[in-house]
Amino acid sequence: MLTPQDVYSQEFDPTIKPLPSFLDDIGKNDILSEEKDSDPEMDMTAPENEDSISTIDLSDVPDEFLTEASKFGETCRNHHEMPLYYDCRCMGVKFLDARIELGPDASHSEVQDQLGKACKDGTGIAGQIYKNCFNDFLNAPKELDPEEYCSCFGNTFAKLFEDWPSRLSRRAEIALRSKAQVMCQNPRAAKRLYGAGAVIR
Repeated sequence: MLTPQDVYSQEFDPTIKPLPSFLDDIGKNDILSEEKDSDPEMDMTAPENEDSISTIDLSDVPDEFLTEASKFGETCRNHHEMPLYYDCRCMGVKFLDARIELGPDASHSEVQDQLGKACKDGTGIAGQIYKNCFNDFLNAPKELDPEEYCSCFGNTFAKLFEDWPSRLSRRAEIALRSKAQVMCQNPRAAKRLYGAGAVIR
């Protein structure tokens, strides 16, 4: 599992162009926000939350900071895995907040390191797990309704990921997927294996 630090471990790529909706549609005194332009019925992202909006007065924020944060969010959106696990809009906002806090002398990497586990959003991975599970229904438990099982599997994994207290390694991701499968296939076995907290409510 990738973290923001893994994906953005290289120095900032100045060739990536900023999103117009991020910079052009806001005034320096506006609240930093971004409109969705996707089909609402096909939107698998979480509803915008407080973390994806900066309430900083942008009147004193240098344009370079805004551009850098926009490019950071765009890099996240264009990555093949990051949008599945993180809210990239939130990542851009948190990057801007960290840049303002650390100032212009901090390196791009130092700013990234401030993000930590911010902006986790399992909505995308829940949708992908559901889709992959449902498309592979021949391997789904025969006694369970494929729709219910796949929905449970995706949503349970997403919750386990969002609650995971540290960096999610590949090994931990595999363990969480297995746990989610057991929780959805056999809640009684999950309770014996993982304790009372593994019961889906």
